[in-house]
Amino acid sequence: MSAETIWATLYNSTSISIAVSTLVGGFCLLGCFVLRLLRLSVGGSGSITTTVGIATVSLLGWYAYRLGVPLNVFVVCVFFASLALCFLALAKIVKNNLATGWNSIYLLPLFALVFTLQALVAFNVTTYPIGTMGNNDIYDWSILAEHLLGSPGYDNVFTTLGGSAQQNRIDSFGTFFILAICAKFMGVSPLEASTVFIILCLSLIGLAIFDLVKNSFGISNAVAFGIAILVPAGSFFTYIAYQHFYGQLLATFFFLTIISAVMQSAKINENGLVNFSKRVTLSIFSLMGILISYQSGFVVFSVISIVFCVCYAVVKHLQTDRVASIVKSARLIILPLLCSNLLAIILLPELAIHTLHRTIEVESVLNGWPLPLVFPAYLFSIPINPGFPAITGSSFQYVIFLSMVVIVFVFAFRQTKKQNAEISSNFLVFAMFIGMSLTMYLLAYYLKGGTYQVWKFSAFVVLPFSFIFYVGCYFAWHHSDNLNKSIKYLLMVLVVIGCALAVVAFPSKLELTSISNKLHKMREAKSILLSHGVENVVLNKMLYGETMMAFNVLSGDFKLYPIVKTYVEPINANVIQRLDTHKTRVLISSKCTLDASSQDVIEGYKILRFDEEIVPKYFFGTLHNHCSDLAVSQHFGFSGSEPWGVWTEGNKVRIQIDIPPEMVGSKLNLMFKVQPFGLQTGSVSVGGRTSSWEVQQPQQPHQPSKLIFTVPSDSTSQGKILLDLHIDRPTSPNSVDSASSDTRLLGIGFISLTITADR
Repeated sequence: MSAETIWATLYNSTSISIAVSTLVGGFCLLGCFVLRLLRLSVGGSGSITTTVGIATVSLLGWYAYRLGVPLNVFVVCVFFASLALCFLALAKIVKNNLATGWNSIYLLPLFALVFTLQALVAFNVTTYPIGTMGNNDIYDWSILAEHLLGSPGYDNVFTTLGGSAQQNRIDSFGTFFILAICAKFMGVSPLEASTVFIILCLSLIGLAIFDLVKNSFGISNAVAFGIAILVPAGSFFTYIAYQHFYGQLLATFFFLTIISAVMQSAKINENGLVNFSKRVTLSIFSLMGILISYQSGFVVFSVISIVFCVCYAVVKHLQTDRVASIVKSARLIILPLLCSNLLAIILLPELAIHTLHRTIEVESVLNGWPLPLVFPAYLFSIPINPGFPAITGSSFQYVIFLSMVVIVFVFAFRQTKKQNAEISSNFLVFAMFIGMSLTMYLLAYYLKGGTYQVWKFSAFVVLPFSFIFYVGCYFAWHHSDNLNKSIKYLLMVLVVIGCALAVVAFPSKLELTSISNKLHKMREAKSILLSHGVENVVLNKMLYGETMMAFNVLSGDFKLYPIVKTYVEPINANVIQRLDTHKTRVLISSKCTLDASSQDVIEGYKILRFDEEIVPKYFFGTLHNHCSDLAVSQHFGFSGSEPWGVWTEGNKVRIQIDIPPEMVGSKLNLMFKVQPFGLQTGSVSVGGRTSSWEVQQPQQPHQPSKLIFTVPSDSTSQGKILLDLHIDRPTSPNSVDSASSDTRLLGIGFISLTITADR
């Protein structure tokens, strides 16, 4: 790596971290101002103060949105108003030496710098990192944020029978609202601000963990910072943040601050209305934040917070052996938390009703998406190269791993108890809590299987509290009487170096793909379309994510008609036929069509006239997935897809082909590129007509054969073709070569399909 590359990386990471820190600093100052108005102290917890600021702005933003105030104007007004208030609050803080909420916020630039460096390493870039790991939610969040900032967004995307796909969504409103603020603050589009939003959330999670570790265990700033880095820099960074679970990320921060608020309210021992009000106020902002940003998790996070309260009350009064003391302690922290929930619901009634519907709706959603048991090291944020779901766990691994964790916890608790009873009881509270959470996850997994909701419970409830494992390791090391000082410091240096290397090296294994170049090419296409005076753009034969990117880039200037199913249904062919041909163009992936006679070409894309014939191509293999728009469905008779294509297995094969809208009702020629396993013969039935076919292995290796079928026009009028193939002599590789262990009965290897209309 050259000195220039290193300098560019450091320069850009520092710039982004300063911007993130400034934005969070503004939220924190606003939170300080609100807390001063409420005459409430949070004991130097920067995370709680920042939560107050974010929740306040989100609450105002929500009501501005529902009252029809343009959020583009609202964001600007809030920015300048909060800036003025922040200067006033800062002046008062400095004048009166009131550093409430600022004891930990100064670490925010360091958190942001670490996560920015990780992003640059993960995407292997030195400039602005934008990208994804495969979850296309990034585009959905971005276009919703675009809409808040005044862009038509989904209003200019047309679906099914020609109606607008406008989505005045209130689900997770606070999430794309904060994303819109990030974009406005950075002066970029929400899609470009997506990584900034991720860095913001990871930094906030790190800050919340730092506050919990520092305030609960009295650990030094350096050690608390190291622990707070390891959790979000590991599993959270890899397979949660860059899978674009934006709502869950922001809600996880609010969830952690609820626990901080519970710990703070537990210190208010006196009864009375004023103290009760303080306990309620401490957690209400966090609960409002969750209710606005992630309704699907509101009930779960609220219930788990109450579970933590029970753990706290039980552990803190174990030695008294009096049920009355436990009940009293639980009442002092649970009742205010319940009142905070109720007050949040009263302040946000529409979102509360939506939360009820979403909770019922997601209870069984995506049961068809089984996820494996999470590897235990992943849940405890231990740096491992393969990330979930590439590496999974087993019951035996959990038994071994949890046995080791219990040994560490017991040893750490015993050593800490000799030093400080208060810290040891706090440690036991968190150990008991993560033990209960992990037990709940394992029970849910074995009762309901690896459904999406069960996985989310492990990822967003168990994982954030994995810091207690590192705290236990630190206590076991720090208070051990069996190690002399030299060995302790040597171990400490080795651990620090190992963790630093893991934090830097871990992202490089992800091989994330930057979308910056695709975004640039899409903007080039936009310029060409504008120069032609185009009003309508048909999005045809592009990858799912590319189509969603087009929504972000093009919806502000054109009416869009997607052929590919994304978050919205594809447009009906009859609607497209009625469009003005002079003001309409087709944007298509150049890899998914044969060359056309007249076109504007951008790298990766083609712009075709509306009346120009499109010759689409489809690929069966996983390597060429740029055309995977589900236009070809393998009903049965196929083996698993491979990079080059897919083998048929057995005698009977059925393929369904969705006909391109412009070809419906035409006589079609289907040309399959195939790789037969030896000489293969058989018959094909389509539209009630049956014919025979024969294809043999070519003389030259790796040279595909062609299998051509003609489909009459009366069989294409429904927009779908159903091909039933019978293969006479499927053969197993094992029968040809005894050294092969492959016993599948293979017939034809399908590579690609090209469709042409015979007009």
